[in-house]
Amino acid sequence: MTRERGAISSAAFCPDGSLVAAGTSDAALLLVDAASGNLVREIQAGSAMVASLAFSPDGSRLAAGSPAGSRSAIRIRETSSWEGMASLTAWVTRCEAVAFTPDGSTLLVAGDGERMLTRFETGPPACGFEARARAQRARRLVNALFSRYSLSGEVAERIRSDPSLSEADRTAALALTRARGDQINYMNSAALGILLDPQRTEEEYRRALDKAQLVCQKRPDVYSFLNTLALAQFRVGEHEGALRTLKRCDELHRRLRGDSNPFDVAVAALCHARLDRPADALREIERLRALLREPAYAGDPEIRGIAAEAEASVGPR
Repeated sequence: MTRERGAISSAAFCPDGSLVAAGTSDAALLLVDAASGNLVREIQAGSAMVASLAFSPDGSRLAAGSPAGSRSAIRIRETSSWEGMASLTAWVTRCEAVAFTPDGSTLLVAGDGERMLTRFETGPPACGFEARARAQRARRLVNALFSRYSLSGEVAERIRSDPSLSEADRTAALALTRARGDQINYMNSAALGILLDPQRTEEEYRRALDKAQLVCQKRPDVYSFLNTLALAQFRVGEHEGALRTLKRCDELHRRLRGDSNPFDVAVAALCHARLDRPADALREIERLRALLREPAYAGDPEIRGIAAEAEASVGPR
């Protein structure tokens, strides 16, 4: 077979050897009778070169891979009608080869100089899809519960007492909860995200305080954990406790950086303002303004946010 336009860029025999599929540089898919070499059908297969082709072992599907910017596009057709049945995106820069596994259930895509491989399941696994669906339900449930409760023990108790769960779903959710556990970096970040917002509810601040306290019980001498605790104490009205925590924060920060952190100074100003100590609050505001002139702190959005809140608490001077 000859063709005036678009060079042949890929080819594959169907399993019984009767047909050859050929891809071209101008995005065409050619179906050729293997015995005679005659063109049986030509299909426009997209807008990019067809870089690779593969038939499934039973011949019922044809996969075609093409480059698509920084990724690759994979199109699967039914050979009974040659209509498209699925379009997939592979995280490879250049699709260089596609291949079905011998049972036809999985499609492998190789590319980017053989440094990356993407795997797609194209048929149901032997055990069906229930295990996957159960894992997805467990993940949704556990994520929702962790957004409401501070500790993994609380989440586990809610799962155990939920009468709507099947035993299989309950077991999967409890296993995921144990695996997730009380990860202190995650907990600290989650708490701080709430505490930085001055418009959250008292209940939200209380849950954030629970997280911060647990984190500091596990790691009592980590500066970034302690100043989250200090902000939590301020948000729930424990102003004297926050000032004691801030004193420890300042000691650690001076040991690490040689100066005070304006974040801590701003929280101290807020505490003094709430305790009706205007002179102490103003003193901290003056320190805060001086520290914010330092380039290392001037552009930090978290510091800028809490500093603006502190300035507002003492009013214009």
